[in-house]
Amino acid sequence: MEPDIKNILILGGGTAGWACAAVLGQRAAKHGVSLTVVDAADIPTIGVGEATIPTIYDLLNHVGMTDSEVVKAAQATFKYGIQFEGWSRPGETYMHGFGTTGTPRGEDDFFTTWLGGGAYFSSRTLDAFTPAVAAARKGRFARVAERPAGAAQHLYYPLCELSYALHFDAALLARELRANALRNGVVHRSNKIVAVETGERGIAALRTGDGELIEADFFIDCSGLTGVLSRAALGGTFEDWRAYLPCDRAIAVQTARSTAPKPYTRSVAHRAGWRWEIQLQSRTGNGCVYSSDHMSDDEATDLLMSEVAGEPINQPRRIDFRTGRLAEPWDANCVALGLAAGFLEPLESTSIHLISKYALLLEQMLFDNAGEADDRGRFNAMWRAETEEIRDFLSAHYVVNQRDEPFWTERRNAKRPPSLDCKLQAFAQTGWFDLPDHALFGHDSWFQVLIGQGFALDYLRFAIPRADAPGLLQFLQNVARAVDVETSAIPRSHQQVIHSLVEGG
Repeated sequence: MEPDIKNILILGGGTAGWACAAVLGQRAAKHGVSLTVVDAADIPTIGVGEATIPTIYDLLNHVGMTDSEVVKAAQATFKYGIQFEGWSRPGETYMHGFGTTGTPRGEDDFFTTWLGGGAYFSSRTLDAFTPAVAAARKGRFARVAERPAGAAQHLYYPLCELSYALHFDAALLARELRANALRNGVVHRSNKIVAVETGERGIAALRTGDGELIEADFFIDCSGLTGVLSRAALGGTFEDWRAYLPCDRAIAVQTARSTAPKPYTRSVAHRAGWRWEIQLQSRTGNGCVYSSDHMSDDEATDLLMSEVAGEPINQPRRIDFRTGRLAEPWDANCVALGLAAGFLEPLESTSIHLISKYALLLEQMLFDNAGEADDRGRFNAMWRAETEEIRDFLSAHYVVNQRDEPFWTERRNAKRPPSLDCKLQAFAQTGWFDLPDHALFGHDSWFQVLIGQGFALDYLRFAIPRADAPGLLQFLQNVARAVDVETSAIPRSHQQVIHSLVEGG
């Protein structure tokens, strides 16, 4: 910790603010640093982020919370992946499942093997070879199995390849993170902020409605899309990515749920965007994401309300957003986290991942690196690289569609990030492309999306000779059979596991 940082102030008390407070609160007091969260009543919250990816466990493990506690306290259910409906063509469905797809065949990785036989399949998705997808479709849930001791390396155990995340009520999770932070000495203040004072170091103080100055040495901006500190006060440069991620509005509504909750998120394409469905224990979070150039607010609301199941719990609410990111979320003595740092469509549930990852990185840099001079540069460089990788992955969902509505045909023909173009060209030509070691979404994820949406439909260039096909196809059938058999043998349904955790079993 830099010797002149003795007071840290977090502006904003939503999921981002309290997640950051819970992370930093683990060590702040031990380093003689006071940590204060100013929960300003005039800062709006989005409040629809209820789905995560497996990295949510990095946050929970760090702050000492278990998923059982989240299930009990935040209406949580488990999530094996995202089911995409109509993203290639209306009526077609595939799932992006977490964890590993398939298993190597000798020296060949699974995707090379699958591509060799892809031309011989009538239906091309990787669903049958992905254990998380098979378990999700059967409505069953199991923890990741341990590989048997002494098992030969070539033996395939599908349940060892499972991976999962959580759905939860974001407001209830923020409440649990708040309690966690307060137990570790974090101070909570609720003040209306009317002005931001700046100085040589960057942010100097916040002025409250009653004239008080709240000073600190270091500030963390979790003030949402307004970016009170990072954008408004410091003039941070926001890079607009609407050319790649064109949706700019959402209608959100919650409905009562009476059926068993599905262990996956649904993402259903419509003529001008997509809608989400996230099932918690007693309610469902629903939303319609759309481009205002192609659909009116009334049309989006009508579409959403015609598709949701269950009685509405609240009134549909419109959310305006602009996709993009701050080029440098760490500026002077201020770091932006959450929506203050940028907004990427919730298509792959990356919002809470970006909050927790960069809160954890900030903790490391503040408390372990002794304020190394290059911390800010490395933090910003990592942020830029990761958000660009996520942008490319999200954009790919749009680019490789085969729908015929104006919105979707525009997406196929629109400008693409050069880095995405390189990936798609390489995949179409060779069946492979390189990814950096730090990529959040690896080849399993990319190929599930590209193959699931029918990109590079002509697989003949990858096909092995027909005379050699029987052995390869038998291998693929054996993998699919193993996945089916093992996931069918999972003893409890997702609903039963949730009930057991709620009841304390």
